[in-house]
Amino acid sequence: MALLIAAAVVSLLQVVVSVTQSDDFVVKHLVLDDAIYFCKPARNFVEGRGYSFDGLHLTNGVQPLWAILVTLLASVVRDDMILIRTIAALSGICWIAAAGQLYRWLAGTSPFAAAIAGIGWLLAGVEFHLAHTGMENGLQGLLVTSALLAARNVASTPPAARERLARTTVFGLWCAAMCLNRVEYGLLAAFWATWLFCSGQGPLRPRLRGIAPFVLPVAIATGAWAVFSRVYFGDWTPVSGAVKAHVTSHLLSSTSLLESFWHHALIGVRIAMLPVLLGSSAASGWLDFFTIAQVFVLAGAVAAAIGGIVWFRRIRAGGAPPSDWPTIAFFLFVPVHVLLVARFLAAFSNYCNWWFTGEVLAVWAAVGLLLGKTRSLLLRLAMLPFCLCVVVAAAQRPSVYLARDQWRIPGTEDFVELGRWIESWLPAGSRIGAFNSGFVAFEARSHTVVNLDGLMNDGDFLRRYLVRGAVDEYLAAENIRYVTDNMPVHLWAACREGVVGSRLPKNMRPLLCRRSSTGFLACVFDAFPDAPGPRIAAHPLAATLWRALSGQEKLVEHADRGGIPADRQIVASLADRLTGAVQHVVLTRAEAAVAVDAEGLARMPAIGASFGGFVALMACDAPESIRRGSTVSFTTYWRRQADAMRDDVRFGLTIGEPDRPAAPSLTRSDEPAHGTLPPRSWPTGQLLAHTAWLTIPSDLTPGTHPVWVTVRTGTEPVAPIGRPGTAVRVGTLRITD
Repeated sequence: MALLIAAAVVSLLQVVVSVTQSDDFVVKHLVLDDAIYFCKPARNFVEGRGYSFDGLHLTNGVQPLWAILVTLLASVVRDDMILIRTIAALSGICWIAAAGQLYRWLAGTSPFAAAIAGIGWLLAGVEFHLAHTGMENGLQGLLVTSALLAARNVASTPPAARERLARTTVFGLWCAAMCLNRVEYGLLAAFWATWLFCSGQGPLRPRLRGIAPFVLPVAIATGAWAVFSRVYFGDWTPVSGAVKAHVTSHLLSSTSLLESFWHHALIGVRIAMLPVLLGSSAASGWLDFFTIAQVFVLAGAVAAAIGGIVWFRRIRAGGAPPSDWPTIAFFLFVPVHVLLVARFLAAFSNYCNWWFTGEVLAVWAAVGLLLGKTRSLLLRLAMLPFCLCVVVAAAQRPSVYLARDQWRIPGTEDFVELGRWIESWLPAGSRIGAFNSGFVAFEARSHTVVNLDGLMNDGDFLRRYLVRGAVDEYLAAENIRYVTDNMPVHLWAACREGVVGSRLPKNMRPLLCRRSSTGFLACVFDAFPDAPGPRIAAHPLAATLWRALSGQEKLVEHADRGGIPADRQIVASLADRLTGAVQHVVLTRAEAAVAVDAEGLARMPAIGASFGGFVALMACDAPESIRRGSTVSFTTYWRRQADAMRDDVRFGLTIGEPDRPAAPSLTRSDEPAHGTLPPRSWPTGQLLAHTAWLTIPSDLTPGTHPVWVTVRTGTEPVAPIGRPGTAVRVGTLRITD
């Protein structure tokens, strides 16, 4: 028990530390995009716009109980950033509390086994912040473990005992909350109702009276919500379930159900066991991860086989004790739940790890029961690796798992940056459509962001548009002018061609196109460029990068730039943040002359620094922040001003003071267009985009550093006219860990 308490304290510390990080860290690396699907409607409801994500259409696309709790919090917490931190912390605290309930449930068999199971549960949920991403899974873990504990109390009470009524009622209340928090867990409630009915005594009527205290809370709570949902939203159940089933049937119709079942079962096992495996391999020093994984698989198979034999012999000898049957019902529910996910929700499951709370609980409950229920020496030896790895992994937490790199959610920062760009670039009050719309809506606060994948739309969108793939018709009907998302290039192409379930207009004009941190394309499009109204200028390189990244132009690796023909030049460059690999967009000289959109360049903050009167720095496109160890790229925009140009011109970039860079490696100097455009061949008046990149050292102290641009001819600096010094400050870069 002391070890479990220590693990719970460290887990609570991790939750507190994570939710009190900077705003930028919380939205980019901690909270899931789907958490905003609870926060945004809650805020709209509190402010009188109805329970609606976009403020236009009512939606019931989220789980009811967590939605109610977030809405109650939103009525008290007026700041949206504090609301996000609060729900993330609440979910994490619920997960930690579930470890205590799990211990109470299993402690009757063996306190040591119960502690091992509780620590494993904490490791599975709090590591990698699975439990505190702002979703409902932490609360679901607490509700399911509380219901299991209540079921044990009911099972241990004779049917005729006076305490049976009260305990059954409490059991029913826990199950009612569980069903409202995750609708599909109504099936588990049905399993438990069947067990209660079969465990009753006498004819039919006494049995029905015996299960009434359980059934009534569940029926009243779920029935009341269904009626309210039908009256207020127009649908009996969350519309998101129907959307996921439709998309899964459309995209994964050829996938074998058995193959999908095993894939999803392994997701649950992986989530449950991965932190323990990683912690053990980090601590051992001589056993690698895969060796420990093999030991786990072998030990688990042996333990499960022995445990199954022991349990079966016990059943044959005299039947399972009454307290075993609700546990058996839970273990029967878990594979059925996996089957439901595999059949109806598979298109979303690789991202939605919070769905697998029951599976994670089943894994660690099985460990606790196998370790504590039998007295078999062979079984205990088989369970020994689990015990050792749990203890070792728990001991590693302060030094290994409190590293914030383990908390990051890949890709979320791209949606945050898309929302911020939209907020700064598009006219206020615009309507924007997005498939992954949570953080786009959170950051683009002066706009109306409408969900396009159906999860946070009303039932009318599903029935009239999504089932036909007619998202383009929906955009026109709702006057949604812009479309944004971060998707693989093949999905963007498929949507434009109408070969997937969501058809977009074919002639969309790119306003922004970037390669995201996940290798996808983060884009903003004008969906109806020929529509009446003002034409919005695009980012200076949007059209050029879209052509290259969508496969219309060939990208050249940086190492191969020497083979670029003399009549072609580099017009844009792309540096991968994680690997540092660089690719270039190469066009003919005639195409390069119009590669930079002058109208879009005029929208950017002007710098207008003339170096020596022959070249002018017009603007700079740079990120706000970057992680240590990542590669950062800066695109500067230049215009040749006069004929007095030398061939030894170099563009320089420095992070830190020009004479004292933040690190020796944080300065570089390049030829214009990376040597593919001789400076004397650069036509006077023509715009040129030049991208420089730097890899941030992993040991650099985090902080905010100035960014400077210089021009040199040979080794001599060229002073900017009318400005002090020899460098021009173009912004700041916040380096984080």
